[in-house]
Amino acid sequence: GEGQLVAVAAGDEPVLLTRLDGALIALRNRCGDSPLPLQFGTLADGVLTCSWHGCRYDLRSGARVDRPGPGLV
Repeated sequence: GEGQLVAVAAGDEPVLLTRLDGALIALRNRCGDSPLPLQFGTLADGVLTCSWHGCRYDLRSGARVDRPGPGLV
C-alpha cells in the first residue's frame, strides 16, 4: 500500500519497495555505506528517515537530504 516499506532481494542486492504518489519505487535497502536495512524507518512527505542513524533520504530521487552522503540508487 501507499507508504508501506517492503524489503525484498534482487539476487544478492537488498531492495526496498514502496508506493509513493501512486508510483512504485525500488531503492537500495541499505543506509549509506552500511549494511543496515531501511525497512524499519519512517516515511513522511516522501522522505525516509533511517531508524538506525536518523539519516534522511528523498524517495523520489534516492538522494540523501540531511547532509552529503551516498544515496539509495
